[in-house]
Amino acid sequence: MNITQVQIHANKNPTSKVQAFADIILDEEFIIRNLVILKDSQDVHYVNMPNKTLRDGTTRQDIAHPIREACRQYIETKVLDAYEEHLSESN
Repeated sequence: MNITQVQIHANKNPTSKVQAFADIILDEEFIIRNLVILKDSQDVHYVNMPNKTLRDGTTRQDIAHPIREACRQYIETKVLDAYEEHLSESN
């Protein structure tokens, strides 16, 4: 599996913990939408997988997620690299 494209969608409210959203395309054949780029209290960026709120109204569950840590790191690296490139192009 290769990520062949990353699309970054900036958050309209940059003061929010949510910095941007990303869509990734795998092998130019499969898209995963709405990965979330977040910033923690120490200004470290990380990526959450797309998720939904369950019927109880409070619990969130990933819709799609990597099973192995190496895959998670690969996705996060590609998304955050694309986000950094997006930021540098915006400035």
